[in-house]
Amino acid sequence: MSLPEQKPDLEDSINVSEAHDRLVREAAACAREKRIAANGSEPISLWVIALCGVVVLIAGGILGGAGDWFNYKATFREGYVRSAAPGAEETGPQPKEALAAYMAKGAKIYSAKCNGCHGADAKGDGANYPSLAGSKWVIGNTEKLSMIILNGLQGPTSTGKTYGAGMPAQAAGLTAEDLAGVMTYLRNNFGNTTGDVTTAEMAKAALDISRLPLVSLLPQPSAQASYEGVINASAQLQSADEGLPFGSLRADFKDARLRWTRAGGKEEVVPLGSGSLEALSAESGVTARLDVGAGDRVRARGELTATRAGADWRTYPINATLRADSSALGLLYLYLPEIDRSAGELSLDFVMGGTLGT
Repeated sequence: MSLPEQKPDLEDSINVSEAHDRLVREAAACAREKRIAANGSEPISLWVIALCGVVVLIAGGILGGAGDWFNYKATFREGYVRSAAPGAEETGPQPKEALAAYMAKGAKIYSAKCNGCHGADAKGDGANYPSLAGSKWVIGNTEKLSMIILNGLQGPTSTGKTYGAGMPAQAAGLTAEDLAGVMTYLRNNFGNTTGDVTTAEMAKAALDISRLPLVSLLPQPSAQASYEGVINASAQLQSADEGLPFGSLRADFKDARLRWTRAGGKEEVVPLGSGSLEALSAESGVTARLDVGAGDRVRARGELTATRAGADWRTYPINATLRADSSALGLLYLYLPEIDRSAGELSLDFVMGGTLGT
């Protein structure tokens, strides 16, 4: 046991502080000269890095001059279809590109249903049959094109011109595959180059829509409205063996208007104006025309055609067009009671297909 007063056994000539500082300096110098790293953490030699750089440069030069080794177009053969393995059974005809397959189908349908009127070049005759080449309705919205093919067209075409007696409905005997094919053919032939395919699923949806009864497409008024004004009507009818009777109907409107009461008790009146409604029922079908207006506030013109198809008039396919302009937007409340007030101008271009059924 040492006494508290005992001193370290050091020579009197040793300066401890200086010796400590010298030791620290020497250790730091050794660390700078030769750093000791843990196993696996030693720095990579500069020679190794330089050698890897040379290898990368040489490899880049080789790949850059490799020609078509990495060119997709050079290694992919256009139209290639893998053949059956040696000894495997024949699996049937090789698959075709979708566009080519639909185009081939459409060419047959066009030849059977469209060529007689629109011609082999689809340019029509300029008087009774319009050109399909470059038509906005052909290369535009596919839903509109499908409804025109299925239900026909009466009145102006996409250019605003009316041709002959119009186009009859082509829905009879037309399957979804037929409709898809002829639409794809029209949109990618005769100078039309949409480059897309109208699929059989899209065509089936169009067929389903065209068979809907007319009333299922029309909203029912949410408020009770009453008609006011003068109507002069005349009709000539005779019975038919089946379906709707033959004859004609004409109704002339004068100062027509709709009146209803809002939930709060306020009365609203929308002027419909004066005009006429004409309908004709013949062997080919039923046609109707509407022309009514109230000055600059309301103007409506429309046409409807229904093709006779059997004894049940409810199955008659129809095509309807309506052009309406109005600044009397209070009429919206009848169908959309959530709209309390409305103002502005309304322009409507309406094309519809379906059936007369309820």
